[in-house]
Amino acid sequence: MQKIEKILIPFFSTDQIHEIKQILSVSDENWLISSPVVTSQNNEVDSRAKISRAQIDLLITYAQKKLSHLKQVQFFLTLGNTVKKTGEYDAAISIFDSLLLATGNESKLSNIKINCFLAIADIYEKQAYWKESLTLVKKARNAYKLQKDNNGIAFCENFLGTIFGERGNIKKAKSHFELSLSLLNHAKNKALFGIIEINLGILNNMQGNFDEAFTCFHRALVIFEQTHDLNRIAELRHNIGMLFTQKGEFDSALSEFDKSIALFFEMGVLSKLGISYLSKAFIFTQLKDYHFASAFADKAMEISDKLNDRLSMADIYKIKGIIERSLNNFKLSESYFLTSLRINLELSNDLNKAETQFEMGKLYVDMELNDKALEAFRSSLEYFRNINSTDIVKKLKEEIFQLK
Repeated sequence: MQKIEKILIPFFSTDQIHEIKQILSVSDENWLISSPVVTSQNNEVDSRAKISRAQIDLLITYAQKKLSHLKQVQFFLTLGNTVKKTGEYDAAISIFDSLLLATGNESKLSNIKINCFLAIADIYEKQAYWKESLTLVKKARNAYKLQKDNNGIAFCENFLGTIFGERGNIKKAKSHFELSLSLLNHAKNKALFGIIEINLGILNNMQGNFDEAFTCFHRALVIFEQTHDLNRIAELRHNIGMLFTQKGEFDSALSEFDKSIALFFEMGVLSKLGISYLSKAFIFTQLKDYHFASAFADKAMEISDKLNDRLSMADIYKIKGIIERSLNNFKLSESYFLTSLRINLELSNDLNKAETQFEMGKLYVDMELNDKALEAFRSSLEYFRNINSTDIVKKLKEEIFQLK
């Protein structure tokens, strides 16, 4: 577990570090990542793992008094990225905002400012604040254009693609990914090339193009294994798990999710850990193991609530709806599905909305409310037809045919 000294030592003297601890009134030298974000062999979430806004404010004030301007900038960037990784998003935004003020209009610090825009945009994307995230990414892209930095522009185009992909707008997402690839020097920027391969793999998986998706994931895996990038390897294991889930190969999917969970747990990457828990919950609904499905859904909800990840919350309500439908608790199931649908509508997430409508349609079939089932299936079909997701379109057409 990373200790506070690893962050403070490059910037402060031994006496200053001791003074910082006294000011913050924290006896545990690991206060920054305090108690582990996830603990125990059962991967339990520790809700006490939190760096407070007051601690951040005090630390920023101390750094401003003791560090030179350049050292302040370097320290705030290190601190912000560390806190962001642990999922303390409000605190991270506070740090990056302070860093933006510290950079001012100094041209030599323009790349630091761009990094702040992108870091805050990443947090907003995770919380489904699409408009705010898009605005900041476009600011970063414009700054890179002024520098004539094609790799930077490519990074931003890829980021824009992920935002549109999260919202279920496959066509726009693919357009941004392809533009990003066209700007890249592949030999000089293998990491970004690998990230784009992951994103194209995700799009292909959503459309049911499983062979293409696996090829994209495999190319990316080769790149990140060469660079020993554990975060990206964990992300790839998760996405390969999603591919196996789509194909109905649940044992293989669970194996991949377990690999991703082990890596995310080791690194303390809370947001992605929650998404892997959620994916396991869905698989257990398909295996009719509702006890495990509920347990993993609850773990995912605990993390999503901590991170204010409403997009994942909507998915969790969908999972809970599936569980209750399978247990013939139809009214409770409908309530969960309607809650999922409402959040997805609020967040303008067309993909998750369509997935929820598909599950709602099956609920209404069980309830013998055929008109409502048809309405839900047809709404879902419209979206999946637009993104050319052939397998799901086929399933939806079969459901609609049986109701006529």
